Amino acid sequence: MKKNGILIIILSCLAASLHAQEEKTFWGNGNVKTTIILDEDGEKNGSYQSFYQNGELKEYGSYENGEKIGTWNEYYYDGTNKKITRYYNGVIYSNEIYYDNGRLMVSGGFDENGKKDGPWKQQYDNWQEKLEGDYSHGKKHGQWNYYTESGQLFKIENYKEDVRISKWENNDINSNAFESEDTVLDVSHKIEQTEVEEVEEEIIEYVEIEEGAIEAVAEAASDAIEVAGDAAVESVNYYRNRRNGEWEFYNESGDVIEIGNYLNDRKYGKWTSYYDNGQIKKIQLWKAGKIIEVISYFDENGKTLDKGTLKAGKGTIKEYNSDNKLVSTKEIINGEEIDWNDAFELNNMAWDIYENETDAAILQKGIKMVKRSIELDKDYFNTDTYAALLFKTGNLKQSLILAKEAIRIAKKNDDTYSSTTELIEQIHKKMKK
Repeated sequence: MKKNGILIIILSCLAASLHAQEEKTFWGNGNVKTTIILDEDGEKNGSYQSFYQNGELKEYGSYENGEKIGTWNEYYYDGTNKKITRYYNGVIYSNEIYYDNGRLMVSGGFDENGKKDGPWKQQYDNWQEKLEGDYSHGKKHGQWNYYTESGQLFKIENYKEDVRISKWENNDINSNAFESEDTVLDVSHKIEQTEVEEVEEEIIEYVEIEEGAIEAVAEAASDAIEVAGDAAVESVNYYRNRRNGEWEFYNESGDVIEIGNYLNDRKYGKWTSYYDNGQIKKIQLWKAGKIIEVISYFDENGKTLDKGTLKAGKGTIKEYNSDNKLVSTKEIINGEEIDWNDAFELNNMAWDIYENETDAAILQKGIKMVKRSIELDKDYFNTDTYAALLFKTGNLKQSLILAKEAIRIAKKNDDTYSSTTELIEQIHKKMKK
């Protein structure tokens, strides 16, 4: 049975090949220009090749039932990779474009409809990243980063469904040194003029910056964008690559919706936010990037809303929807919102309370936070914090139990625990008094 099955397959393929035909076109000098395999109905079904006038291979790939399938390769005159495109059932799903020195220029993927989707990147011809960002079904979405040829971050933009909602840029850069954001890389000196238009559609976008631009370190990227609703940064100030001075944020109609100051990259002083109709929404006080107080909170008609209890960085902040209905009450400790589902941050905040607070109510809040951290993800660090807070609040017996447990966890995970040993010594000294 097995041998008969193989024979049937061979005969079927042979019959199909007898009906297939190769069609060729030629250059004026007699060299082959294209070759394509057609089936008995004249439909493209098989390999395709195109050649330069000198006979060098330019492109090859395959068709199935008239649709491009698999990997298609294009080459420069000298045989260097120019483009690699991958298809599934006639729909493109990934693309790579190369410089004529063989280095990658652009790469990215597509969705099932052939629209750009997922991460896209563009590089300089020295391998340095030029820009990177994500598409969602043909539209820019999320954060886009732009780099100088030496690899320095100089601009960040944030998009929502192809609409730019925020922008960070080094103000010290000469604006004449680069073209507008909507221009694309001119690669006509590298690729034949007849194909420039096609390449331009595939290049993401290009912003050129002169050498020697002031550094903007990548670590600032996550903090560089301030998005207020659908705001776009319009007025910005920098000093030594840090946000300093007054910043303004605008809605899509160009109206100010937030204004405030930065000091060394951190919010500082009074920050005021506005509704689209110009009515003040909130006035807040900030210090070193931490919220200290909500001075006032209004609805769109200027009616005062309950702002919460926040004072001196401790208390609550209330948030309302467009119908003035309370939607959340945020708890704030030392100017930071408590995230009750983040074990790491809960422990850090609880430890900060242990080191800096003496108020009994705040210490109890710290205990509540570290207990939640342990509930989410118990480890040596939050167990040690719990022991330290119990010690500070006078619960020596329970503190000793938790300190010993922390050391057992540390030994199991090969963590250092010298500070916990010191804590145990302090507990014993207090117990003897």
